Formats: sequence, C-alpha cells, structure tokens
Amino acid sequence: MLFANLKVSLLLANAYFSWKAWTPPVPPKSYHNELLKETEKKHKGAFIVTAVLLNVLYSALCITEAVTILALQYPTHPASQFILHTLLPSSLSHQTSNQLTTLQTLTGPFLLGTVSLLAGCLIRLHCFAQLGKLFTFDFCIRKDHELITSGLYSHLRHPSYTGVLLHYFGSVLAQLVGRGAWLRETGVLSLHFSFSWGSEDILKEGGKWVVAALVGWYLLVTTARAVYVFPRAIDEDKGLRKEFGEKWDKYAERVRYRIIPGVF
Repeated sequence: MLFANLKVSLLLANAYFSWKAWTPPVPPKSYHNELLKETEKKHKGAFIVTAVLLNVLYSALCITEAVTILALQYPTHPASQFILHTLLPSSLSHQTSNQLTTLQTLTGPFLLGTVSLLAGCLIRLHCFAQLGKLFTFDFCIRKDHELITSGLYSHLRHPSYTGVLLHYFGSVLAQLVGRGAWLRETGVLSLHFSFSWGSEDILKEGGKWVVAALVGWYLLVTTARAVYVFPRAIDEDKGLRKEFGEKWDKYAERVRYRIIPGVF
C-alpha cells in the first residue's frame, strides 16, 4: 500500500506541475500590441489552445490512474466499485491480475518518466521566473525587451525548450507506453470488436476507441511540438540577434548550445 500511495502522490504531482509549466505566465492579451513574428500572429491562439488541451488530456490520464489505484486499495468502498467497474475492463480480476499489481507498483519506466517530466516542469518554471514578463508562448520582441543571460540562460540559450523535451518524453513514458501505466496495464488500447452488441461492454469498447483517438492525437501533437522547438530556437536566435546586435553575438559566443548541451 505504501508504494501505491506514493505512486498516487507522484501522479498528482505530475498533473499539478504540468499544469503550472504549461500555463502562460503572461496573459496573451497583455502583449497583443507588441511585435510578433507574422507566422506567430496567425497561429497565436492555436498555440495557447493546443497547450491547454494537452494539459487537460494529460491531467485526466494522471487522475484516472490515481483514482483507479486508490479504488484498488479500498475495493469494498461503494465509490471504488463504481470506479473499478467504469475504468477497468471486466476481464481483469481485481484480486489476481498481474497487470493490476503492476499498475500499483513504482516501475522503472514510471519513475524515469516522472523524474524527466518533473525536471522539465521545474526547468520551465525557472525560465518563467528568470524572464518574468518577457516569457511568452509566442516569439515576441517587446518594446522594453532585455537579453536575459543569467540562471539557466548562462548555460543554454533556450532552456525552456529543454524543459519541453524532458516533459514530453516523461509524460509519454510514465503515462502512455511504460510498464505500469494505466493505459498499458488495463489493456485500454488493445482495440478489438469482440464484444456482443447486447452487452454493457459495448460502452467500454466504444470508450476505448475514443481514448485511443485522444492518445493518438496527444502523441502526434507532442511529437510535432517537440520537433518544432529546434527550428523555432533558430528563428528566435535570428530575431534576438537583429534586436541586440553585438550584445547577442557575445552572448552566443559564450553560450554555444541552444537546447541540448553538447549537441544543439
């Protein structure tokens, strides 16, 4: 029970810090008259909406896994019966299933994913604090813009994007594909049409397809956003160099890498 409760705590921490790390620290309306890249002007709203939707979906996965584990710990409680009936396939035995035992265990993939995710979140929150009002989800040169070179910015030019990569890797490993994840251990993503149209399992089977579609969308969007940070970092460097000139050149010479130390 100790490990199960610890896993629940870590799941809730993952959801909380993910929400903090993906909530814009500066309201978009506060800088809507500032200079944005033309491409960012066109897609400004989409960036924010996508971040919110990813947050909601990931938080829902964490909470679903957490309440399932709690229900397995207290199976006789009336609420637990409803939760287990709703969130677990009827083919799993609550007492004997190896999958459910693994679900309640702190597996290696879950721990590695959680460490990566929380590290990514803390890096982004540090960047929020370092840049203050200058940190926006769009590439924006403000009227009173400054070149921040302290904290993590003294080691990488775009450490917040390092946080993005760590967060996405951790979320996929801990909650989507790693051993011990609710999606994997309950077989939610094992899609098939073996149910009877007269059974109550039709709702669960239909729900599995909905979950599969949402997970597919999450993987597609996170992969696209993870790849996008590399050309975006290059574009931001060009914009900052144009704004700060020699000051930027000296900074770029001192801090060579953008996102991945020793690589990029």
